[in-house]
Amino acid sequence: MKIVILSAVFVAVVSGMAPMHRVRPSQRIPDSYIIRFKESAARVDVLRRVVSFAWGRNIKMDVTKVFYHVMPGIAAKIPDDRIEEIRSLEEVDEIYEDGLVTTAEAQKGVSWGLDRLDQRDGMAAFDGIYDPKGSII
Repeated sequence: MKIVILSAVFVAVVSGMAPMHRVRPSQRIPDSYIIRFKESAARVDVLRRVVSFAWGRNIKMDVTKVFYHVMPGIAAKIPDDRIEEIRSLEEVDEIYEDGLVTTAEAQKGVSWGLDRLDQRDGMAAFDGIYDPKGSII
């Protein structure tokens, strides 16, 4: 598995294309990507160039979020069959497929005090299983 990933990164670097980080197919949001720009790039200028590039090539691109503080980049809706063209841009550092993230783990032997915080009269002790709606805590 590691060899395949390293090979894909090597091919992307040699070909001049930004690496693509993929999520599990079951968690993937179709046509949705997070695009990280190179740190040295001026964010507004890069965004303008990327959008102009997409528009000039008739790529339907809907920018849903612009990141200013966490990283230089955007979240955007781009057709899956056109993302390779965006990957080829010099200003693009890497691209992440957008996906759903869930927490469904049970933690045994909870020792960090949450059990004590949720105690009210008549409530059972916290067993480490989280309610997805957040109603237990």
